[in-house]
Amino acid sequence: MISMTAVPEHIFAIVMDAAGDDLRNQAEHAQPIQQAIHRFDDLLYQGRSFPVLEKLKAWEKIQREDLSNLCARFFADGAHVEALILGNLTAEDAKQLSAKLVTGLQLSKPLQSLPYRAEASLPEGSTLWELDSMDVDDPNHAVLLKLQLPIGLEDEMLAMLLDKVLSAKFFEILRTQQQLGYIVQMAASVPLKSPMIVALVQTEFLPDYVRGCIGKFMEEHFHFVEESLGAEEFEVCKSGLISQLRMKPKNLREEAARFTSQLHDRTFDFGRRERGAQFAETVTLASFKRYIRETVRKAPQLYVQIKKVLDKEDKPLPSNPNSFPDPEGLRRWTTYMETVASFGASAKWVPVNSAVDAPAKL
Repeated sequence: MISMTAVPEHIFAIVMDAAGDDLRNQAEHAQPIQQAIHRFDDLLYQGRSFPVLEKLKAWEKIQREDLSNLCARFFADGAHVEALILGNLTAEDAKQLSAKLVTGLQLSKPLQSLPYRAEASLPEGSTLWELDSMDVDDPNHAVLLKLQLPIGLEDEMLAMLLDKVLSAKFFEILRTQQQLGYIVQMAASVPLKSPMIVALVQTEFLPDYVRGCIGKFMEEHFHFVEESLGAEEFEVCKSGLISQLRMKPKNLREEAARFTSQLHDRTFDFGRRERGAQFAETVTLASFKRYIRETVRKAPQLYVQIKKVLDKEDKPLPSNPNSFPDPEGLRRWTTYMETVASFGASAKWVPVNSAVDAPAKL
């Protein structure tokens, strides 16, 4: 393939049709909850990808002649190779395998630095971003909440501990008891740099009502942690987190998956997992309660609401629906690309390490 200077017409047609269908499905038929996740990513990250509408527009302009000598042109400005090699191999083996890749791809010019990637800090307080669904036939709405916590290992572990304490309760109350929808989830994650508390619901109820249910759960259960969480339940959740962090991988694929975030965020901090477990061992019920009170409650939060456009009535609300007021000073956004552009111009961006010679932390 490296030596191919022109793409045969039949191969070009097959690839264009398949990839074009995939992009159109992403743009026009993604589930509402996936739309909410993609809009959040469009807003908060630079250099990871592009909004699907921009990708689709660019794709539609591609001609077969644009791919002539693509491999040679693709690497002309330089390339940088990083490899994660596991198993019964030495450091010298790793160098030799990487060298073969460089030779096979005919890479000759190194990069001085990697392309810019960054994560934005959410604005303080609470923000509601309301958008219409791109799928005109989907009968569902979606509500996605993300709380952005400070960057750091300790915050990451405390977010994971909060997930252990509350995620099952979130599912039990919003899915089993309130029956808001089939897709109901709460979790902690670190997509790039900042730990996030994530809550999501795909629903046929009014999205404002569901947002109120999520907000009410968060308020009541942060209060529960601060005032009522007992030592026994706390220790069970803490032990579960530590056991999860120290569980041995079952195979090389699972082991490699544990290192992908350190490659993705380019910290190369491969000892982070064990240090996280060591920190978790030091967390006390009192320090955990203090973290909820002083950090989680003050964390900036963004709700992304995807509203269906299909002309179909929403599910009727319960006879005694939850009533939960909007946060004071709630910020509202109602446009898509205009919001992405204006937010991007004013946001504080935290760049990912772009040095090509970043050392690993073993």
